[in-house]
Amino acid sequence: MSHSIQPAAIHFNQSGMPISDLFDDIYFSNQDGLAESHYVFLQGNRLPERFRNLPASTPFVVAETGFGSGLNMLLTAFEFLRHAPADAHLHLVSFERYPMTSASIRQALQHWPQLRTLVEQLVACYPPLVRGCHRLNLHPRITLDLHFGEILDALPAWQVANPKVVNAWYLDGFAPSKNPQMWQPDLYQAMAAAAADTCTLATFTSVGQVRRGLQDAGFAMRKQKGFGHKREMLVGSRVQPQSPKPRAVQKKSAPQTIAVIGGGIAAASMVQQLKAYRQRFGRGDKDSLKIILLCQDTTLAAGASGNAQGAVYPLLQADFTPTTEFYTQAFVYARQFYQQHAPSLCHWSGVLQLAFNDKMATRQHHSMQRSYYPADFATLVDATQASAISGIQCCHGGLWLPSAGWLNPARLVEQLISEAVDELHLNTRVEHVEKQQAGFSIETSQGTMHADQVIWASGANLQQLNDNQLDIRPAAGQVTQIKATVATAPLKAVICHKGYLTPADSGQHCLGATFTKLASGETDYQPHADHDAENIALSERYLPLAITESDCVAARASVRATTADHLPLVGPLPYAPPGVWVLGGLGSRGFTSAPWCARHLVDRIFGLPGATTNRVQRAIDSNRLLHRAQASPARARSLR
Repeated sequence: MSHSIQPAAIHFNQSGMPISDLFDDIYFSNQDGLAESHYVFLQGNRLPERFRNLPASTPFVVAETGFGSGLNMLLTAFEFLRHAPADAHLHLVSFERYPMTSASIRQALQHWPQLRTLVEQLVACYPPLVRGCHRLNLHPRITLDLHFGEILDALPAWQVANPKVVNAWYLDGFAPSKNPQMWQPDLYQAMAAAAADTCTLATFTSVGQVRRGLQDAGFAMRKQKGFGHKREMLVGSRVQPQSPKPRAVQKKSAPQTIAVIGGGIAAASMVQQLKAYRQRFGRGDKDSLKIILLCQDTTLAAGASGNAQGAVYPLLQADFTPTTEFYTQAFVYARQFYQQHAPSLCHWSGVLQLAFNDKMATRQHHSMQRSYYPADFATLVDATQASAISGIQCCHGGLWLPSAGWLNPARLVEQLISEAVDELHLNTRVEHVEKQQAGFSIETSQGTMHADQVIWASGANLQQLNDNQLDIRPAAGQVTQIKATVATAPLKAVICHKGYLTPADSGQHCLGATFTKLASGETDYQPHADHDAENIALSERYLPLAITESDCVAARASVRATTADHLPLVGPLPYAPPGVWVLGGLGSRGFTSAPWCARHLVDRIFGLPGATTNRVQRAIDSNRLLHRAQASPARARSLR
């Protein structure tokens, strides 16, 4: 399996239409690509008619085997907005091995001004060319999950996590004679496994081998008149119902209340994603979904999410492991999420990871030699380049992440929560959660509350659940705030080594962070002067800037919730009744991972198609560490 994603090698012909150099084939008709797409895929799947009759409660899922220029997906979005009820939602899923650049997409689609708004929205949120699934918000009512990678790898991995969700398939790509590697029985079988019982299918080709392969996979296929001068094309539908039943968005006869427990970035991301779900599938207010937040502290972001500055960047391991796959996708999504909700609090000035020893240098070179990442995502630099990029003298080169950066954590958390919750209960400690005949009774220090579902997103306090059955590993960290000096003020980017140094904000830098393992159950930690000295000594070792303890302005200590494998815990709370969920174990990269994890959990709660593969879902599943915690069902019935 190749992990490297290469951009499509294309040129534009005299008519201004894109041509693939690799496959020597057109992306769409020279005569009228828009009309061809509409005839073959939208009419072939009867979409205008189906759009008009969509219910509000369930997304309509259209999946495509080749994204190409994006023409099919954007035209589908355009026609959906024309025909569908105002409360309907469209979910697009597409796969691409050789993605176009955003500039090429804009050029390829310039012929159709009616698509311009959607084209510009796609370009604005278009992801870097990194393997994996990237969720894009094309419109408040339209979601696009764009998979970069070989479809024969990506589709089966996605389908296992998302069985029987596709309502209409576009079998599109370069001609079978030009790209026979794609048109394989394994593809048709994966398409059938992802297809809902009422799924339809359309493709521009009528090749017998394709028709027979689709029939063998479980589609009833027939020929019909092709577009323009083409004699025939294929349309079809799923042959027979399969079990289990396709997943659907939960339907509630009465308003639903969800209680989120926590006050940091996990809880903030969670309430925002619940609000986004409500806007897509409800009436947009608490009559359709009520969101309440229970925080035991007197202020929000009182724990590990409350530092003055925090870096946002991916964890890139030497190989493309599930951890790397998760963090690259989470980082790309986090950037989009923060830019949408709090652009003024984001500073995408880049992050420089110094190759501060031979081991780190080898790891960085190993990763980049395999060409996992494009230059606008990650690139190696020498010490001279590192100095120019960062604005200060660097003794080492390293890995430059130009699209990463830093933000204001405490202000961000407060803004995200205040915009999303219907009820905010501070100084409210949850003492007990008990399943009732309808929903849950939540006993708190401020009285009893009720919710239909409960989400624990309380950081280090997750240790208190069932004798720490989640196996949370508490780790204290202290951040030192220092005043900007003549030597430090020119810093333009976050620099990471064994610690980190941020650019100045209001005349102060953040220098950090210590890492102290704590005993299980510990949730409180106070600043220590010797830890300020430790932060300064570590920084001076790799960035000699003459920082001294006299430059210290303040210090802040908090407890992070880490896991043994450095991955979050997302999913049902183990051994709890259905309807109790957990989002935690974010460690030191919570601002990178929390938005993606919260969105993933909303997908699971409400049965929506997920933007992930089976291996990533397994890697972050909340049940994966149970054997290490040695939990037993007999003792795990209490939620406190």
